[in-house]
Amino acid sequence: MKDTLTQVQQRARAYWFADGLNEIVSGIFAALYGGLMLLESRAESGTPQKDMLSTTGDIFLLVGVFLSIFLLRWMKERSTYPRSGYVAYPELKFAERLRRVIPIMIIVSLLVVLLAISMLASVHARLWVFASMTWLPTAISLLFGVIFIRSARETGLTRHFLLAGISLVTAIWLGWRSLPLMSRLSLGLFVGDGFGPMPPETAWVMQDLMTTVYSNAALWLIVMGIAAFILGALARYNYLREIKNARPE
Repeated sequence: MKDTLTQVQQRARAYWFADGLNEIVSGIFAALYGGLMLLESRAESGTPQKDMLSTTGDIFLLVGVFLSIFLLRWMKERSTYPRSGYVAYPELKFAERLRRVIPIMIIVSLLVVLLAISMLASVHARLWVFASMTWLPTAISLLFGVIFIRSARETGLTRHFLLAGISLVTAIWLGWRSLPLMSRLSLGLFVGDGFGPMPPETAWVMQDLMTTVYSNAALWLIVMGIAAFILGALARYNYLREIKNARPE
């Protein structure tokens, strides 16, 4: 009985992903944005090309998020819902959303303030912050690996297990790419009160750090975007074939 109930819950949660459109749309967006980020990270600082790529990336991110949501909904209304129906999920009231979001915003704001104060007060804190930034893309990749594992368990979708595995393997690769930077970070780079001009050696290391972090994040987006698109396209093909076979002759 418990297994049957679990399967029913998985099918209900998997309905939203059955047509593969989620992975197709999000995969295209992630890969394109990652490509822009990678080009920007490899452009020479202070050049018109880098400024143009930075502006283009910012615009693409802002417009792309809303456009992806609109496009996904439009494609489902035109293609998925007429074939397999529409399932309406209960929406949270505005007050309930605020109740959930406000504590998170307060905690994040306090953490940012405490982090800023500690960076100004302690050279060790500045070293720790910049060392953590080096591993930020790796941490994001690990986080999404866990998210996909949870989604796979809730929906029973094999492709989400595959995305989890790809994200975790990518995390190992990005961590390996970040190792050379760690050997260049030292307390000597961050001596001072944090208000004076940055020494040239520190500036060079920080520039290399930001370039590596940016390119690692871009590579993760490209890898996951391509993987999501391919798995979504395969799911889309299977979905259309199953719908076609299920139609009465």
